[in-house]
Amino acid sequence: VLAGFMEHGESVEDAVRREVFEESGVRVGRVEYDSSQPWPFPYSLMIGCVAYVDDHHADAEQLVVDTTELDDAQWISALSLQPLLDEAASVPAATLAASQSPLWLPPPSAIANRLLQRALQLSLAASTSS
Repeated sequence: VLAGFMEHGESVEDAVRREVFEESGVRVGRVEYDSSQPWPFPYSLMIGCVAYVDDHHADAEQLVVDTTELDDAQWISALSLQPLLDEAASVPAATLAASQSPLWLPPPSAIANRLLQRALQLSLAASTSS
């Protein structure tokens, strides 16, 4: 899950493509709106989208992390994601945030968690249809 800001005059889809590439080096093609959530700082609206890696780029699995924007980025398999989402749903948010785990997920009330749930559903659906 990546986050960024839209530029003046930029579409949501173009903003997603630009931010994903700037922060991770991954080029995405199709972008689908998923949900939104108000964000009080500075009176903004978060727009959650699911983006699909552009198959035309052979290096799609190579992450090039912009360390001025992110501490880390990594691909996570659906099998690894499910237990993390289960933990995020059962543990108070403050406990998750204070965890010493190298990877923790936001609580179910956060748009980032909803996007991860959607990505997991899409991944599982794709694996059962193949």
